[in-house]
Amino acid sequence: MAEAVWFFADGDVERGPVTEAQLRALIGTGNLTPESLIWKEGMDYWTPAGEIPGLFDQPGPATPPPTPAAPAAGEAKAKPGKAVKPAAAAAAAAEPKPRLAGLGFDVRRPLEIFRFAAFLGQPLLLVGLFLILLSRGCDNLGQRHMARTLAQAKLAEGEFQDEWDRQKVPIEQELNDLSKRSDPSPSDRSRRDSLTEQLRSLNEQKQAEFERLRAGEWRELNTAARDAEAAQTLGSFWREGIFWLGACLFSLALLIVGFSGTGPERWMALVMLTVIVFSLFVRRLE
Repeated sequence: MAEAVWFFADGDVERGPVTEAQLRALIGTGNLTPESLIWKEGMDYWTPAGEIPGLFDQPGPATPPPTPAAPAAGEAKAKPGKAVKPAAAAAAAAEPKPRLAGLGFDVRRPLEIFRFAAFLGQPLLLVGLFLILLSRGCDNLGQRHMARTLAQAKLAEGEFQDEWDRQKVPIEQELNDLSKRSDPSPSDRSRRDSLTEQLRSLNEQKQAEFERLRAGEWRELNTAARDAEAAQTLGSFWREGIFWLGACLFSLALLIVGFSGTGPERWMALVMLTVIVFSLFVRRLE
């Protein structure tokens, strides 16, 4: 019967095939511990070596057993037996070996988890920074759009009032000058009556134009300003949520970089994290 062929995990790398004698040699040298995962044909999952019966009961040899010495010339020659062929790699399990899924996240390997977290530090830093800039940029853009629509409505009304004041002010000034004369002539009185009629007609035209614009162009501008203000209020809720999500990811990334980095990189990340926490929480509570 062929000797069982084993495979063992060296960190995240699969090693093998090896024989049981070679496994015991690895145990003797300390390269294989009870926590190391091993597998052979017939096993459903990778199993810690310490759970295999008989494997750690007897300490394996530190080195492979020496080759037996050749028999002396005077000794009787023993009948040679059939040579045992070494187990080839192709004689390994016919069934597929289970994958080392989750080996890098094993709780017994905190160093692997720490390395994986350090690998995620920089991507999280970029994602958090992007979300912060996106939320704040969209919020400022929404506020500018709302202010622009409000300004357009006010500008249209202001231009209308300025245009009628430009026509009305000269008439009122001339009418006031004529009214101050103590002894107006017939031509002055006629001129005053004409200016009064012009002022009345101008006010009527202004009122008619005012009603027309208020029902048409001004109404559209005021509606756009109102809708922009409502959209800004509704959108600010989601943008604030995106901002806090980005701030949390950015802070987490700085925390990872701070603990996994070395030298100036670590202190710079911790200082930035302190500034962010102070800006987001302490200043907002004041």
